[in-house]
Amino acid sequence: MVLYLTLAATSFILGFTGALMPGPLLFSVFNRARKGGYMTGLLITAGHGLAELIIGTAIIAGYSITGWDPRNPRPLLIGIIGIAGGALLILLGATAGLASLKSADGADADSVKGEAPLHRSDIAAGAVISAVNPYWSVWWLVVGSSLLLAGYGTGGLAGFGVVMVSHLLSDLVVLTAAAVLVHKGIRFAGTKAYRYVEGLSGVAMAAFGVIFLLVGIRTLVTGEIPYVGEAPQI
Repeated sequence: MVLYLTLAATSFILGFTGALMPGPLLFSVFNRARKGGYMTGLLITAGHGLAELIIGTAIIAGYSITGWDPRNPRPLLIGIIGIAGGALLILLGATAGLASLKSADGADADSVKGEAPLHRSDIAAGAVISAVNPYWSVWWLVVGSSLLLAGYGTGGLAGFGVVMVSHLLSDLVVLTAAAVLVHKGIRFAGTKAYRYVEGLSGVAMAAFGVIFLLVGIRTLVTGEIPYVGEAPQI
């Protein structure tokens, strides 16, 4: 019991080191929370958790079956993720920015074309934005894998589950709180404030896209893995 409590506390606290840092996932919550409120945070966290479950399972399976050490990731993989992810985030950011400009031209924010499909795809957004973040991948391969291997090595599937669930809870707390704050704030401040939030969130996501793109190119050229402390993991 003490072992599981230690794993849970460590995973939960360590999760906040990424969850509390501004990143594309958090800005995605800002961009989408007007309609969904706390549900936006829950759904994006669910998608984020799905991506983390997949990479966590892959880490354990790769280590158990092949003996591959995930703490030494391949530069080619990280570079490709950075370039593809950067391009996608630039596109998403530009889409959000254009939507805010359209609403500023006189259209009501509720009627902006493309907003409803984006809102309905919160789970997919959580999964995709996580997966295309090269720092997220590096964090799990370098830092997260150590926790997972410790949990799995000492507690089997139960230890693995404790690490994953405890880590995800920290994301749930931060993302849901952010969604609620944005939702309540927009309702109080009005549609004009939403346009600013949407526009700034789009710019921030595009900026992270540029950063990820440059990181991907640098990784492919130099063969050096980006340090997990250089940018947010969430």
